[in-house]
Amino acid sequence: MVKNRYKNRVKERHDETAVAENWHCMQCGAENRAPQTGCTACGTPRFTLDDEFGKKSVYSVLPLYFVLLFAIIYINLAEPGGSGWRGELWAALIFAGITLAFVFFDLRDFSKYIFPSRFRWRVFLPVLLLAPLFSFTVTQSANWVNHTFFSGYATRIDRYADAPQPLLYAVLLTAVFPAVFEELAFRGVIFSRGRGAFSLRQTVWVSSVLFTFLHLSYISFVWVFPFAWVLGWLRARYRTTFYGMCIHFLHNFTAVLLAHYGYDNFL
Repeated sequence: MVKNRYKNRVKERHDETAVAENWHCMQCGAENRAPQTGCTACGTPRFTLDDEFGKKSVYSVLPLYFVLLFAIIYINLAEPGGSGWRGELWAALIFAGITLAFVFFDLRDFSKYIFPSRFRWRVFLPVLLLAPLFSFTVTQSANWVNHTFFSGYATRIDRYADAPQPLLYAVLLTAVFPAVFEELAFRGVIFSRGRGAFSLRQTVWVSSVLFTFLHLSYISFVWVFPFAWVLGWLRARYRTTFYGMCIHFLHNFTAVLLAHYGYDNFL
């Protein structure tokens, strides 16, 4: 009987080891055994965390975030370029410059997370519908809150009233620049560096919290955080910032159009 128990324990350990060594394809989800370096179902090479994230310290996440935070505080206080569209242009260029500087040091990882290895229409098509719908809901909710509790407010698009092409500059600086450079900063550099120190789930939460607080608005926390969490989840699920950039652009672009033309024209 002792001998049989020993055999059973050895068999259980062997089975547990075999299960632990198995890996699932990130593309099709098929289960493969450890010796295989490519998926037997779709042929995709095995992906390991070190391939993209490497071994990075949590402290490598902080420099970019605090540089961006101090830059935003400086922009709000000093208003380089003034309070009009030139000020918005300066703010966008400063943010973009800082982000690109950190991307330069992450060029090795940059090529791995900027574009999806496989384009997924079933992910992209809901983005085309849900992002504008979410933007419409958030815009009207924010308008109601501000008019009810703060007696009205000036929208960001008002800052482009003196621009040569107000709508063009508003789309460029409010939709295009944030969609590209905020995603590169948070779902790109910060996510990639943070993933070397946190679990995947923790990285989604940390990057979302940091993104939310960078907006320096306690009112917008209600919608910015879930928005950031969805972007982080997409980044984690599909290992690319592409879908997040599309959502971010469509969300902000819809908000610009609503502010410019008025939401009554869209009903």
